[in-house]
Amino acid sequence: MPTSTKTNREVPLHALKLRRWALACLSTSRPEATCGDRAALNEISPAAWSVFLAGERCAVPLAARLDRVPRGLPDHARDSVAVAATAELKRILAARAQLQTLSTVARDTGCRPVLLKGGVVLPLADRSYDLDDLDLLLPPREAARFVAALDAAGYRPLVGSGSRRHLAVRSARGALHVEVHVAGSRDEGLPHGTALEDVRPIPGAPALVRLAPPEHAWSILVHVTVDHTERRGRIRDVLLLADAIAECAPEDRARLARRAATHWAGDVMNAQLAMARALSDGAEPVDAFEGIALTNYVLRQRTGGIMDLPGNVPVTASNLVFAILGGRTERRGFWARETSIPMEPSRFSFIAWVQRRYRRLGGLWLLFFRLLRLPVALVLAAPLVLAARRALRRAGLVPRIG
Repeated sequence: MPTSTKTNREVPLHALKLRRWALACLSTSRPEATCGDRAALNEISPAAWSVFLAGERCAVPLAARLDRVPRGLPDHARDSVAVAATAELKRILAARAQLQTLSTVARDTGCRPVLLKGGVVLPLADRSYDLDDLDLLLPPREAARFVAALDAAGYRPLVGSGSRRHLAVRSARGALHVEVHVAGSRDEGLPHGTALEDVRPIPGAPALVRLAPPEHAWSILVHVTVDHTERRGRIRDVLLLADAIAECAPEDRARLARRAATHWAGDVMNAQLAMARALSDGAEPVDAFEGIALTNYVLRQRTGGIMDLPGNVPVTASNLVFAILGGRTERRGFWARETSIPMEPSRFSFIAWVQRRYRRLGGLWLLFFRLLRLPVALVLAAPLVLAARRALRRAGLVPRIG
């Protein structure tokens, strides 16, 4: 067997070792702490560092931790963390500046968008985390008015990026994507009812508001365990949830745990909560999501970052890998997402005309084109599933991640 092939197979497994080291490193505030086996870290290649950092998106907090623990890392490892942290910080700074634009649009349109998830901690210089987009939640009528104003301000909708839960993603040069969710029913998993009445202002962006701490923590928990199987246990999201939990009063934490326990995904939610609570308390967490992390590393290493490629087919293929490796619930969720009809009309004028004149026919037309990409996605996903199963067996993990 060629050495290069063997080395390539080791990259995801070495990235998993880095995950274990990073969780130990981030779990304590003691500067003199020994964070894992540093001698073993010298044997890990730059490729494994790259896959790990891209998958976990925790370079900024990790770099801050390494500044306090300067011993033992090889130069290429420090360089990898520094480069990834710089890229994350650029996105964080861009998002902070973007809050001003969104606040201005909200003020001018008379809307009151609720800023969700990672965007909430952006004004806090010591607690911001990497992010790809900014998520906002508005009532249906306000949502339409708000995105129209965004479009007038230079944003453009990305074709094919809408769903049953949010309007088409808005994009602008030099800015992060903006995803406008529409407040709906309980089944959508979005904040609703009284959760939208108890909101707080965003510092520095007065026209934007955020959820109260218990609902903020719940929205993060649902998003990373139910909406995105591939993000379960991601270090960035565990840290974000840990910060959200730290904001909650003891009685709110207890209610959050009871709420998770009664959810159909309660086991997964409780595992995610346990990891977040451990990091919040400075303890090393029990990692219940190594299988999902290793699968993410395989995808990134074997495809050059399939989840970051433009277009819908690569994303569908990636989601399909997790659906196949997951349980029946994950497969049902995947099928529900793929067969859902976006709430906004098509960007193609003829299809939009059909949708306006013949709503059912227009929906079936869109569904037909969405289903066309599934065979292509399956062809892309099949070898990735086999590679992930091989890696899981080599790591001594169960070759099923649900």
